[in-house]
Amino acid sequence: MLRIYLRKTGRLAISTLRQPDALQFVLHQVATGRPQDAKDAFKAMAIHRQDHILWQQVIEAAQARQDHALSGIVEQ
Repeated sequence: MLRIYLRKTGRLAISTLRQPDALQFVLHQVATGRPQDAKDAFKAMAIHRQDHILWQQVIEAAQARQDHALSGIVEQ
């Protein structure tokens, strides 16, 4: 349980850096990570909703997965 919490916290921390490599890392997890990792990465990137270009990349990465669990989060 602690490991899951640390992974979520780590993704959020990396996302807040707003450095290109950091954002690409989390975006890559949205696109190719295990289902739970992708959901957590998507939620971590949600802090960037006001950045329309970046947020569009997150949405596109999530939709490209065709993962029903993740698509439910995308639609919110």
